[in-house]
Amino acid sequence: MEINSKRTFFYERKKITNFIMRTFMFLFCTTFFGLTNNDVFPQNSKVIIDKDKTISIDQVFELIQKQTDYTFIFQEDMFKDIPKVSLKKGTIKTGKLLQICLSGHGFQFKLSPENNILINKHKSNIKKIQQLVTGTITDESGSPLVGVTIIVKGTSKGVVSDFNGNYTIPISNDKSILVFSSLGYQTQEIEVGNQNTINVTLIEALNQLDDVILVSTGYQNIEREQLTGAASVVTAKEINQKTSVSGNFLENLEGRLPGLVYNARNPNIPEDEQLTIRGISTFDGVKLPLIVIDGFPTEVNLNSINPNTIASVSVLRDAAASTIYGARAANGVIVIETKSGKKGKPVVTFRNTTSFQSSPKFSDLNYAKSAEYIDIEFANEMNSTSSRPSARFTQPTPARAIAFDLKEGLITEEQANASLATLGNYYNLNEYKDLFYRTSMVNNFDLSMSGGGENNLYRVGVNYIDYNGNEQFDENKRLIANLNSTYNISDRFTLDVGAIYTNEINNQRGNVPSYSSLLPYTRIVDDQGNSLPNYKSLRATDDLNNEAIALGLYDRRTKPYSDFLTERNNNNRNAIRGQLKLNTKFTEWLNLDLGGAFEHDNELSNQLYEEDNYLVRDLLNRSAQQDESTGNPLFIHIPQGDILKKTNYITNAITLRAQLNLNTYLDNKNKHQLSGILGTEVRKTETESHLSSIFGYDGQSLLVGSVDLGLLESRDVKSGFSTFGFGNPYVNTSDYFNESFSDRRFRSYYSQMTYSFDTKYILTGSVRLDQSNLFGTDPRYKNKPQWSVGANWQLHKERFMERASNWLNEFKLRAAYGLTGNVPQSNSGRFLILRTTTNRFVSPSVPYNYITSPVNEAIRWENTTNLNLGIDFGLFNNRISGTLDWYTKKTEDVLGSTLADPTTGFSNYIANTAKIENKGLELWLNAKILETDKFNWTSSLTASFNTNKILKVYEANANAYRSQYYINSSSPYEGYALNSLLSYRYAGLSEFGDPMRTRNDGSVSTMTSSDQIQFEDLVNSGTTTPKHVLGLSNQISFGNFDFFAQVMFYGGHYTRVEAPNTRASYPLVGTENYWKQPGDELITDIPRIKPRFGDPNYSASSFGNTIYTKADRFVIKADQINITDINLTYRIPNRLLERIKMLDTQLRFQVQNAFKFNLADSSIDSDAINPITGVRGLSTQPIYSISLSTQF
Repeated sequence: MEINSKRTFFYERKKITNFIMRTFMFLFCTTFFGLTNNDVFPQNSKVIIDKDKTISIDQVFELIQKQTDYTFIFQEDMFKDIPKVSLKKGTIKTGKLLQICLSGHGFQFKLSPENNILINKHKSNIKKIQQLVTGTITDESGSPLVGVTIIVKGTSKGVVSDFNGNYTIPISNDKSILVFSSLGYQTQEIEVGNQNTINVTLIEALNQLDDVILVSTGYQNIEREQLTGAASVVTAKEINQKTSVSGNFLENLEGRLPGLVYNARNPNIPEDEQLTIRGISTFDGVKLPLIVIDGFPTEVNLNSINPNTIASVSVLRDAAASTIYGARAANGVIVIETKSGKKGKPVVTFRNTTSFQSSPKFSDLNYAKSAEYIDIEFANEMNSTSSRPSARFTQPTPARAIAFDLKEGLITEEQANASLATLGNYYNLNEYKDLFYRTSMVNNFDLSMSGGGENNLYRVGVNYIDYNGNEQFDENKRLIANLNSTYNISDRFTLDVGAIYTNEINNQRGNVPSYSSLLPYTRIVDDQGNSLPNYKSLRATDDLNNEAIALGLYDRRTKPYSDFLTERNNNNRNAIRGQLKLNTKFTEWLNLDLGGAFEHDNELSNQLYEEDNYLVRDLLNRSAQQDESTGNPLFIHIPQGDILKKTNYITNAITLRAQLNLNTYLDNKNKHQLSGILGTEVRKTETESHLSSIFGYDGQSLLVGSVDLGLLESRDVKSGFSTFGFGNPYVNTSDYFNESFSDRRFRSYYSQMTYSFDTKYILTGSVRLDQSNLFGTDPRYKNKPQWSVGANWQLHKERFMERASNWLNEFKLRAAYGLTGNVPQSNSGRFLILRTTTNRFVSPSVPYNYITSPVNEAIRWENTTNLNLGIDFGLFNNRISGTLDWYTKKTEDVLGSTLADPTTGFSNYIANTAKIENKGLELWLNAKILETDKFNWTSSLTASFNTNKILKVYEANANAYRSQYYINSSSPYEGYALNSLLSYRYAGLSEFGDPMRTRNDGSVSTMTSSDQIQFEDLVNSGTTTPKHVLGLSNQISFGNFDFFAQVMFYGGHYTRVEAPNTRASYPLVGTENYWKQPGDELITDIPRIKPRFGDPNYSASSFGNTIYTKADRFVIKADQINITDINLTYRIPNRLLERIKMLDTQLRFQVQNAFKFNLADSSIDSDAINPITGVRGLSTQPIYSISLSTQF
């Protein structure tokens, strides 16, 4: 017998040495076993398993020795008959790892004060083999488990399950007990009895492993405990807690990650502000976070990402985490890692979701019904000095026509009232809803297969969505195919291949007309379904229109339903993304990545206007010439027939990267660890679009006509029927033929290093140099250096914290500071940018250039500095864990539009004009409230608090705030937050019914000119951007049921609410209570009907309408609680479906957008209102869905 002493013990095979060693072992063990036991390993002694692996016992010891100070002493060949053990990725205590690997094999291990681990073995009597037992081992989902250890209890004999989870083991008698164990799963013991086949399902042991949480930066994977910056990760398990019916993965991130705010429910929020990380810090620069897929930035539409393929999403929020991405990292980075294959036989996963969403509720708009609408329309006309139009070019509405009849004495007041009452009996809202809206339906199918062997892992998948929207004839189909594959070419070379193909087809009719553009008391279609004209916007009398039609011209009236049906929009998008990464391993601590990604996105858009569409009818009428002999129209400039507009959008992006990866210890005791990356990257993005048009198009015969748009644009052509008032036949060529091209290029050099001492003290640093063609060739401007530094102190590993180790698992302090940048979105730079077009105002036409951006030699990159201080903590064996971050983010040299010196010949230009600051606090808290075998309750809270302020902004026009546009918009002003609302201090109505405001000196008056507007008289009503965003998620598991619910709170922001107004395009309920006579100002705030021109208070009424619509009285808090998701999942037991080979089968019932409540006004939906104008929109209705998922 020989002794194997790792590291510090050496042995010889001579007899004398053996004798000495045996004697030493006996004395050592006698002393050692009397002093120690299995439970003396320190609380903080843990081993990190970087990936799932199956290794021998000796390799387990080597793994422990590399990460600890322990030394092993054991007999040689002691483990030669012991099967390999299967380890899962994670962190596990050293003692627990040894116990799992050695228990059941008759071994004992002890720890000496000198950190020596002695292993000895009890002898056992092994009886004669009598039979073989076979079986298959799976997890709870039915997937086969590889590398599970199966031993006969009390012996050292055992086997390991193969790739298919199968095993065969010999036993000595039917009293034998088989022990099934695998790291990360609960050990099971089964008595053989008379069984020849024993199939086992292992249950995951949640408390055996402390998960190694890896945060992906795209360039490298970093353990969360080594982070010095602010970064968060959400796993596939958390993403799949709710089903993304529409296929938009961003819905699954709402409320799950601190600092990330996503809300696309309000269409009034600009698209590039619907997704933010730590607020907005630019005017003209890129506002959206950078999206990275499997390590490479993406330019393709986010609809190309199938949520079912996502393995994790990491969000990098501060400079230390995101500086490595350079100029695009100022707004944060979202890194998506997709799923890869799993070793073993092919596993097929199928999911199907069907959902329904009712048509919008128009009661949310608070529109007046027909009777009230008519009363206000009639009163406006009666109070006006206008008379019935004498020309035949204008057709009054029915209510106004009655007013004209009354004013002209053609009817009595009683007759007028009767006619108005008859009009008010019909309310067309239900007709409108039936014609233009419907219940939407979505079918989502997902099929994937994964598997692989020692040298290749693969995962392929297909996702198909068939979506019929709420609008009639809105049909959408999307197909996504994914491929991920890993090839272990040799011990040194590994190749990762990924590809995504997306096809989207969208078919729609024309734009649904807003209800406010229609008269509520007239029919939209007749009893036969024929479209009727919209009398709210007619350009000629019925008589004149009929006369024109008799000559062969076209009906000139707009017909909302017909125009909706006769416009057809078809979009067909094809996108492909491919990427390769070759890893070359030089040594255990140094390797090289060579890789790149290519993206091609091509969208073909066809917009067909049928001949009966108003756009075509109007164009043909205006360009028609008159036949001198017959008087009939000649369509010689634009042919009769349909008009087809074809647009081709193309995006090509390519990224190439070379990167060295380093990870090594600098000493023999593994206390000094150094890891880092060094690389270079080039990136190019091209976008182009091409618009062409076909006139006189016949979709059946494919015949087309000829057109001379240049002649029509020259204004030399006059209408052949000027007596009908068709207007000039001028056509803007760029509406039908156009082309654009953009080329953006970046070259970068970067490095990131992490130094760790004794796993307690961690320092990080990163640097990146970006070069861009957007700032010319001068190195002073094209080069943008960016950097960050950070520190991490893991206090829970300190000796003075050992007393708290029983309840404090983690307590870490982080600090980071860094500098990033940003680039403009618009066409601007240090050079003159020209656009070429054709001047057709002269004959013959000539090409000419006009300046889209003047020379600006002072323009430079935006600079954003980030300071972040954070705490990570874990309590009571991580039953409670969380993070807390405070940050300040300042952006200087903010790019924005500003007024130019008039002597330069330009009105405005893009320049570095401002300084913006964002400060905030972010919290993530996770609590395992209750954990039992049959009941588990986990709750997670995220909170993001952000304060935004414009510290400095250059405004050349000191009186810009006097512009109505300024007050009606979100223009920036120094000292205020972005998207602030400026309002008048409303002081009620004057004795004449005109709105008044309170001035800064306390005086109250009306306003009769813009010169009377002083900035001091305006009040800051608050920002329209939420400052507080909280998300609370609860997951409850009981038996085979899982319940999930998420509540969101958006607060700290404000919104205008449109008030009843007689001058609105569509009056609201209650508008009829407007001021009518002196004294009414005591009982109403609604101004009077617009006075007649010449009224002594006409100006006060006109400017007063602005005071009223922009009054602080009609600004409310927009704080709102949304129950965004509720679902119930039932996991069907495998035994019920195993005959048909269906495993891990689940049924899920889900409700999205279940409930909303505005804390200031329950009748308002903050997600469906224009916060600047206060105009209400249609609220998002609940989505009800049912899902089925299974494996086979």
